[in-house]
Amino acid sequence: MAVMLDTLQATVQAPAGQEVKLFSAEGGCAAWRFLMVEAPVPLELRLLWTGRLPNTRARLTGRSLQVCLHASQVEAWVTNLGSEAAEVTAGAALSAERVTQNVLDVAMATQGSIAVPPFALSARLDAPPLDNPATTRLELLDGAGAVIAAVALGQTVPLGRAARVRTVCPAAHRVVFVLSL
Repeated sequence: MAVMLDTLQATVQAPAGQEVKLFSAEGGCAAWRFLMVEAPVPLELRLLWTGRLPNTRARLTGRSLQVCLHASQVEAWVTNLGSEAAEVTAGAALSAERVTQNVLDVAMATQGSIAVPPFALSARLDAPPLDNPATTRLELLDGAGAVIAAVALGQTVPLGRAARVRTVCPAAHRVVFVLSL
């Protein structure tokens, strides 16, 4: 059964590695709607909505996701990318006046370096709880490969003239880039 999109509040338990339906909601006529989804673990959000065009789709990843959609109907599924079950919450509001940021979330199985994507402004290293988080860091490298800055797990750093980022992390992790798109 669909819930009203303008008053949406949804919560589900998401088992690790499994996709579950978060909600199916209707809002009458198409309007700009601001959707928020949060979880204590990284997740993938899969959206299907109808507004001016039918069956528009998107996939987003992160812990705290915000997206503005022109929609009359929205369906959402989440996949828990963490290692333990977690509660995922969602809410929606009518609004076209919200500021959002585009992000690129890059999953890495082991430590290493990756090129800074075009339009990236800043970066952050996210990882599951670790035994020794003090040794985990994100390093910015210039074009010659020299370290020009380093930040601890979970801290955001402006990229400036960095050409690559290198992760030092003993577990699977994600690098989250904020984009200027």
